[in-house]
Amino acid sequence: MAQVKLSDIAKELNVSVTLVSLVLRGKAKENRISDKISKEVLKKAKEMGYQPNQMARGLRTGKSHIIGLVVADISNPFFGKIARQLENEAWDNGYQLMFGSSDENPEKSQRLIQSFVGRSVDGLIIAPTADSKEQIERLQQQKVPFVLIDRYFNDLKTPNVVVDNFDSSYEVTKLLIQKGYRRIAAISYSSGLQHIDDRVEGYKKALEDYSQDIDPQLMRAVTPENIDTDLQGIISELLSDDVNADAIFFATNIIGIKGLKILNKMNKKIPEDIAIASFDNPESYALFPTSITCIEQPIEEIGKKALQELLKQINKGKEKTETKDYVLKTKLLVGNSI
Repeated sequence: MAQVKLSDIAKELNVSVTLVSLVLRGKAKENRISDKISKEVLKKAKEMGYQPNQMARGLRTGKSHIIGLVVADISNPFFGKIARQLENEAWDNGYQLMFGSSDENPEKSQRLIQSFVGRSVDGLIIAPTADSKEQIERLQQQKVPFVLIDRYFNDLKTPNVVVDNFDSSYEVTKLLIQKGYRRIAAISYSSGLQHIDDRVEGYKKALEDYSQDIDPQLMRAVTPENIDTDLQGIISELLSDDVNADAIFFATNIIGIKGLKILNKMNKKIPEDIAIASFDNPESYALFPTSITCIEQPIEEIGKKALQELLKQINKGKEKTETKDYVLKTKLLVGNSI
């Protein structure tokens, strides 16, 4: 099959090769090409399978028009949706997306970052692992454009696109209290990641504000590498007569999905035997017979803001850019699980 050329796209749309070239190089606005025409060109290029000669393009412009994405696990529904959104946003702006999973392993994260930088990507979007602070500081020193998503480091000034984890967890815990639950458990990761810490602190603050005891027996954590084994034991303990939890807040979607499977195997009815709330709203929750009360993150907005902030840095080159920190609001969806 012959390689699709700019002239082929131009012929299909009955426009000039120059116009097609300007759009695909991200120079539509400065050349007063309308958004309507730009979208038509990008859509047609995608339909026809146009592949730019990245090497020639990079030599000419000094840019590869490739963005690297490092997430914890691309199979995680949240990160899968983020990657899909970023891929669309990147394409609409004349960029391609390369991605890899760190598996919450800082060494693997470092190798991925080095690999992407070695391939001369124009910038990076990263969901950092625990213990990867030095990697991010190194990128700052190297003046590599990057944006952190989902996670951040409290003591580093970086461009971040995150949600208000503290407030979101506070609100869902408050709702459980208002519904009459008094033994509310929270299951999170023992990862040391700031966004998880924020969720736990939001849960604790709601208990404190509404005169509920903060019982260490109800605050539990799993390790990512032993999540299935840990979760099985924790849920059994929480439902025992000794602990007697009447509600569980799952602090991530993976913990929530796996936790619901365990409860199903135990033949526990929700909310009759145990009330459930969760951070994130994976599509698999729709398959559960009881609608799950959950915190839905604005994935489309996260993707748009992250790419917007990264392109701002890329287009300014190595000049000093103002660090932008986006803290986005979530949506609390109330189901029949509480």
